[in-house]
Amino acid sequence: MTIANKKSFYTISIICFVIMIGFSFIPPIGDITPTGMRALGIFLGCMVGWITGYIITTSLMGLTIYALYMPGESFSTMLSGMFGNVDMLMVVTSLLFAYAIQKSGLMDYVAQKLLSAKITTKSPWHLSVMMWLTTMLCTIFVVNSFAVIILMFALYYDIADQLGLKKQSPYVAFTLIGMAILASIAVGVAPYSSAVLVCIAIMSNLAPDVTYSIPEISGVNFCLVFCVFLIICVVSKILFKGKMNPHIDVSNIKAQNREVPLTPQIVISIFSIIALLIILLLPTFLPNENFLNVFLSRIGGAGCFMFISVILAFIVFKNEPMFDLEDAMTHGCRWEVVFLLGTALYLSKYLISEESGVLSTLTVALNNSIGGFGVYTAALIILFIALIFTNIASNGAAMQLFTPIFTVVLLSYGINPAVAIGLLAVVVDHGLIFPSGSVIGAFLHANKEWLTSSQVFKYTTFGATSLLIAVAVFGLPIALAFA
Repeated sequence: MTIANKKSFYTISIICFVIMIGFSFIPPIGDITPTGMRALGIFLGCMVGWITGYIITTSLMGLTIYALYMPGESFSTMLSGMFGNVDMLMVVTSLLFAYAIQKSGLMDYVAQKLLSAKITTKSPWHLSVMMWLTTMLCTIFVVNSFAVIILMFALYYDIADQLGLKKQSPYVAFTLIGMAILASIAVGVAPYSSAVLVCIAIMSNLAPDVTYSIPEISGVNFCLVFCVFLIICVVSKILFKGKMNPHIDVSNIKAQNREVPLTPQIVISIFSIIALLIILLLPTFLPNENFLNVFLSRIGGAGCFMFISVILAFIVFKNEPMFDLEDAMTHGCRWEVVFLLGTALYLSKYLISEESGVLSTLTVALNNSIGGFGVYTAALIILFIALIFTNIASNGAAMQLFTPIFTVVLLSYGINPAVAIGLLAVVVDHGLIFPSGSVIGAFLHANKEWLTSSQVFKYTTFGATSLLIAVAVFGLPIALAFA
C-alpha cells in the first residue's frame, strides 16, 4: 500500500467510524427508534466503506461496533450468524463451482470454436459480433466477468495486431467496450450467478414468504442480455459503415486462434453444468412429497453446488485433479463478496424489524415520492436510479442499497418481486462509466494504450442507455407478467 493509499485508507476509516458512532446522536427520523438510528448509522458507515472499496476492513469494523453498541449482541454470535446463513453459503459454493468451470478450460474451448467460424472472417462487423457473442457466452458459463474480459481482450489484441488495426481507433474501442458491456451484464444469467443469488438472498431475508424460481429468473435475464446484444449489433452495423469503418480485410485471421482440444475435463464440465441445471429444475416439476424432491430439498442449493464441486475435485487426469479446492478457496472465492453479503444480511435483520422503525419510515417516503405512479413506472424509476448509482459507486453497494428498496416497493403493489429482483442484479452489475463503478470500469479507464477516456465515457454511456431501453421495453414488462 502506497503512502497515498494509506492516507486514503485512514481517512475513509475515520469517516466510517464517525458515521457509525455519530449517527445515533441525530434525532430519530420518522418512525425510526433510537436503537434503529444506531443500526442505521452502522449500516450507512459500512456503505461508505463499501463504496470506496474497503470492503473487508469496513465490514469487520461495522460488525465490531454493532456487537459493542447494540443490546444483546456479541461478536461471536454475529460471526456464527453470518457464516451459518444458508443464502451466503450458496453464494460461496457457487463461486467455487464457477472457478472449477473456469479451470477446466471450457471458456478457452468455447472462445476458440466461435472465433474459428467462417462467419468471423466476412467483415469487421462480423468479427466484432463474434467477439461480443463469445464474451457473452463465456461470461454466462464462468460467471466471472473480469476473467473473461482479460482473456478476450488479450485475444482481440492479437487479432488487432495481425490485421493492422490502430489502437484507440473508434472501431477498436467500440469493439472492446462492447465486450465489457456484455460481460458486465451476462454475469447475471447463469443459475449459479452470485450476483443474482446475492440479490435473492437479500430479498428472501426481507420477505421470507416470497417464492422464486431461479430458472425463470435466468431465462428472463438471458433474454434481457440478448436484447442488449442485438441493440449493440444493430447500432454498430450503422456506425461501422461510417466514421468507424476500419477499412481492413478480416479474412486473414490465422492460427493464433489455436486449436483447443475437447479434453475430458471440458466434457465433464459441460455435463456438470447440465447436471446442475437439471437438479435446479427438477423441484419445479416434481410434487412436494416425491422422494427425489425431498432428497434435493435436504441437500439444498448450496449442497448441490458443493457436491458437484467436490466430485470435480476428486476427478484426476494425469495425476492432476480437475481443480484444487484449496486453491479455489484462495483464488476462486471472492471474500469481499462474502464479507459484504454476510455483514449486510446480519445488519439488515434488525433494520427490517418492526422494532427499528426503518422499514416503515422508508415505505412511507417511497409511497409519497412514487405513490402516484403505476407499478411499471415506479419500478422503472428505481431501476434507472440504481443504474446511475452503480456507475458512481460499487456494484456491491448498489446491490445492498437498492434490493431492499425494490423489494419493499414491489411488495407494496402486491407484486412478487423475484423476477424483477433478477433484473436488478443485472442492472447493478453494469458499473462501467466511472472507474469507481466496478473492476472492469477501472480496467477500461486504466487501459490508456487501447482506449481514450472520452471513448470509455461515450461508449459505456451508450451501453447503459441500451440496457435501460432493454429493461423498459422487454425486461420489466416480462418480470411484472411473471409476478
